[in-house]
Amino acid sequence: MVLREGVWCRLRADHGFFVHVGHRDDIYVGGGDQENAVSRTRVLGLFTDRVAISPYDPALDEVDDSRAANEEFWSEVRAVVAARGGALLEERPTGHAYRWHRLTTVGEVDAVCERLTPRARPAVWPDLTDEVEAIRAAVVRGERLQLLVEQFADGGFFRARVAEPGMGRADIPNPQITGGPDHRVALVPLERADRRPLLAAVLPDEDGVLRARWRTNRSRAEERRAFLGSLRVGEAVTGVVASGLDDVGVHVDLDDDLGRSLGFLRIPEMSWTRFDSVNHVAPIGREIRAEIIDIDFARERVSLSMKALQPDPWQQFADTHKKGETVSGTVTKLVAFGAFVQVEEGVGGLVHLSEPADHDVQHPQEVLAAGDQVRVAILDMDRRRRRILLSLTRARPRQGAAVPHDVRG
Repeated sequence: MVLREGVWCRLRADHGFFVHVGHRDDIYVGGGDQENAVSRTRVLGLFTDRVAISPYDPALDEVDDSRAANEEFWSEVRAVVAARGGALLEERPTGHAYRWHRLTTVGEVDAVCERLTPRARPAVWPDLTDEVEAIRAAVVRGERLQLLVEQFADGGFFRARVAEPGMGRADIPNPQITGGPDHRVALVPLERADRRPLLAAVLPDEDGVLRARWRTNRSRAEERRAFLGSLRVGEAVTGVVASGLDDVGVHVDLDDDLGRSLGFLRIPEMSWTRFDSVNHVAPIGREIRAEIIDIDFARERVSLSMKALQPDPWQQFADTHKKGETVSGTVTKLVAFGAFVQVEEGVGGLVHLSEPADHDVQHPQEVLAAGDQVRVAILDMDRRRRRILLSLTRARPRQGAAVPHDVRG
């Protein structure tokens, strides 16, 4: 099965026993020893109902009005290979299954044709390329939903993957798209509106009749993937919190149909400020506004962030304050190496153990307690690591410095 509600298929034994797997949860069993099949399903804890005919019976197959992959079609394929010096042949034996064949000579066309699956849909695309950098750039742009097709140096193919923007990065230790001698890659569009192959057809049956291998209407999985393909990282979306995982995050319905539970909002992405319970920020049933920060096509998950649409209090603080400046704060936590002080909502810094007093202390609790209101000086702000180093001693007036006082007449 492909994705959550993937392709349907038919399995048939020599003695007539068959199994048909549908788009939804139903499995149709018939022919042969049906009573034994029914008993087996009950042992497995499944429910059975007798029906007149399987909706996936071959007798119900529709006649396909697509172009037939006949001799005329293969003659055109040979002409494309001869003119271009090579081409990529996509074989789809069923809706979401793909096999790939690289055609580099006219003679290879006939050999590949003989190996194709009955009723498969062959499509001819431009040849793979060794220009890996151009492919990486196209993947990073993420302008459309595409499959990344890669060929080994020995001629074999990697398993095709949905090309996600992060896969195009080359500045990481193990890039997902690599180059090398005889390593070739290609991007093949997935959505029907984007698919414009050089040639396309369907293999007819032995009697020459062109029949659809699968239903021509979109399956639920195709519609859901099309919905995923319409979304973009960085886009702001509205959804309704559907369910929650207490220590991880919440699932979000992005619409009432295809987008059910498609979004996922992790706790760290809910708010810049601290909160005691998820129910205070994203309770079940609440409509929320969030930014898409990642789309995982394999897991059919859209990662969301509410705080991406909120001003970052840490950066705002760093923009409006400077080193040496004195600010007020509240001690929030004592640790062995110092104390954490909140200087603004959502912004905290560390007072190191060497800073709480003018004399040596063994533990900050000797001079501080959680909840204390203090004046601290900013020693350093590290924007990249989002860390602020504070000092209590440097916020106090220097010894000998003038201290303002009342002058009474």
